[in-house]
Amino acid sequence: MDGLLVTLGCSWVKGIGSYYDEKMTLDEYREHQKDEEYVKQYAFRTLLAERNNLEAVNFGVGGSSNKKQFRKATEFFSSPEFEEYQNKYSTIIVLWGLTSTARTENYDTKHEDWVNFLYGSDPKDPDYIEFNDLMLKRFYDNQAEINALADQMKHWNEFFKCKGVKNLWFDILNHHDYPYEFDNLCMDDDGSPRDLLSRITTHKTRDRFHFSVWKSDCARTEKGVFTKTLNPYSNHPTKKGHEKIFNLLDPYVKELLPHS
Repeated sequence: MDGLLVTLGCSWVKGIGSYYDEKMTLDEYREHQKDEEYVKQYAFRTLLAERNNLEAVNFGVGGSSNKKQFRKATEFFSSPEFEEYQNKYSTIIVLWGLTSTARTENYDTKHEDWVNFLYGSDPKDPDYIEFNDLMLKRFYDNQAEINALADQMKHWNEFFKCKGVKNLWFDILNHHDYPYEFDNLCMDDDGSPRDLLSRITTHKTRDRFHFSVWKSDCARTEKGVFTKTLNPYSNHPTKKGHEKIFNLLDPYVKELLPHS
């Protein structure tokens, strides 16, 4: 192996839907969704790792918020496991997929566990319904969330630089009818986020999404528009969609490899 690829993000990073085919029933689709090995086989993260000879570690999970991913990253990058990877590989690449700022998580002291909240979702626990509604109506501010996200990104850029880790941030403006998203997020030469508020848009179409990718060490943004690559059972990319995402990300990953 030539290095380690660490991926963080939501269900799109995990690979939900990448296994869909036209002959598959809804029950079959849902059953396959439970199988981690089946889910990841066509995911763009798997393609990136296999075709660049990289060992893969994934923290992308369905419904994940940015807040949850920052927590997972803090746990992993401060762990003995990460130190072992540092001793094993001179090249470590972090591919971090940001999701909607309307997603968050909170710690439930009653159940002693973290609970994810999604905009417009219907929480299974009745205790959460009122909280979820109140949070979004009274305590959610998109600009404040984006500013907090920018602060977190700057912190992680500095951390990765100190650790000698290469990182790529990307955002998938996806399928949900969230009220706020951003699609023009990139970095200044000093590694700080800029243009965070320049384009806040609403996406309500099932078969189109914008894709942006940027490097932590330079201001560069690539955009692509995908059509008809979301499966009918859930708004997630099909195998073809994941191949397109792979084709967009792969050149950036290759730039970070020592032989590039």
